[in-house]
Amino acid sequence: MKKIIVIALLLAIFMSGHLFAQKRTGWAVGGAFTFDWAAGNNTYVNGAALLFKTPWLPIMFGVSARFTEPDSAIGITADWWLVGPIHLIGPVNLYLGPGLYFWMIMNDQTDNMGFGMRIPLGFQIFIIPSTFEIFLEPALRIEFLPQLPDFGMQAALGFRFWF
Repeated sequence: MKKIIVIALLLAIFMSGHLFAQKRTGWAVGGAFTFDWAAGNNTYVNGAALLFKTPWLPIMFGVSARFTEPDSAIGITADWWLVGPIHLIGPVNLYLGPGLYFWMIMNDQTDNMGFGMRIPLGFQIFIIPSTFEIFLEPALRIEFLPQLPDFGMQAALGFRFWF
């Protein structure tokens, strides 16, 4: 089962390179404040994220971390902007697409981790045209592990530099 998921993900990444954010196909790097609302127990994970994109893959990657007591957490996201950017109004653009995420919370008693799909709906404003953006990105999340399915919301507020 794991091999099939990995192979399908790799095929989707390599076959979809030409469709990613038609106007933004180069390098990007940025940062964000992230938060997550878990369904059921109303817990949340806040943290900081480093965001990056390479010109070779149509994926926006994020690596996030939170180092607090009693729990520390790490997370990884990979989003494919299938739709967008689309001009909405004034300086605001929209993007939308499927993504995947992984998280792990480490504490003294146990290590908790999860994996799932996310659907980010991003709103971006370019402060410097085609170079510097600020964004707000709410995302629906559907967790596959450890429970199937478990729904919740994730969000990020941040900035990106495009090269």
